[in-house]
Amino acid sequence: MTVDDGRFILHGGVLYMESETELFEKEDAYLICDNGVSAGVYDEIPEEFREWPLVEAWENLIVPGFVDLRANALLANFRGLTGLLKGSRSAFEPFVLEEEEKIASDREYAERSFDAFLETAFIGPLTRLVVSGGSDLPAAVLLAGMLDETGLGGYVGYAVCDLGYPPDKGRTPESELKNAERFLRRVRRRRLANTKPCLMYREEKISEALFSGLEALSEKEGVPLLKEERSMGLSGRFLPENEYPDPLAAFYGLTVGAGKRIGCAGNFEPGAAFDALILSDANLDTMRELTLRERLFRVMQLGDDRSVVGKFVEGWKVF
Repeated sequence: MTVDDGRFILHGGVLYMESETELFEKEDAYLICDNGVSAGVYDEIPEEFREWPLVEAWENLIVPGFVDLRANALLANFRGLTGLLKGSRSAFEPFVLEEEEKIASDREYAERSFDAFLETAFIGPLTRLVVSGGSDLPAAVLLAGMLDETGLGGYVGYAVCDLGYPPDKGRTPESELKNAERFLRRVRRRRLANTKPCLMYREEKISEALFSGLEALSEKEGVPLLKEERSMGLSGRFLPENEYPDPLAAFYGLTVGAGKRIGCAGNFEPGAAFDALILSDANLDTMRELTLRERLFRVMQLGDDRSVVGKFVEGWKVF
């Protein structure tokens, strides 16, 4: 038996949120992965798991993977620049529309842009994300396939909209509903391992008729209908800017809080999907003896992609 069989044990300091205010933390703990789901955390390895492969985290931390609900791949080429547009959602509009035109007309540009976005997600603390692929149908399907190839999980959305476009674009409620159905079919036909399709809409760019049609389609097909965000999301960081009052609230929000919105537990309770990070704080020197929670909060405040030294999605080792 090997780790690739989906049955193994992680050994190290384990932390996860049991509730919005209660943090589980245990030194020298054994976290069991049984066919992609958690079988619990133990002080000693239970007899029935004694022959399973042991993966040492050594002095590192073991925490649930982070979930990003508001990523937008169209902004991949604007990393570091979005702060210039703070306070004005409409200020993003020209950039998004210009980027969509480039992505729709140039396959190589689209692939390189999405690859840059996904590389940031891959090396950072994310194990799952909900990401907009924009309102170009082939580009959104392309992004779904590229996300799945990374080993990460989540949803890719096609942004449906029919207002604010030139007449020659032919965006009507009828045509957009057909495109939404095509998007769902094309992604499902690819039988992706960890990536699912969802429907998105652009606030103030969707008619009542189209929105009603999308609601019905969402219910019929059993897929989420979400508002498209104009955000880089976490963009490889551990903490979004100015969103949570303290690290404990952030840890809950980015694991359990976000996870439950897409059907993922975000913890290591028995039966939860085995999405895990191994985090190192070796480059964050301190002379103090720190608790597990203090070490975790320092990584969240000061860490970057170098802090993520291991990642698992549903028991599959991403790296």
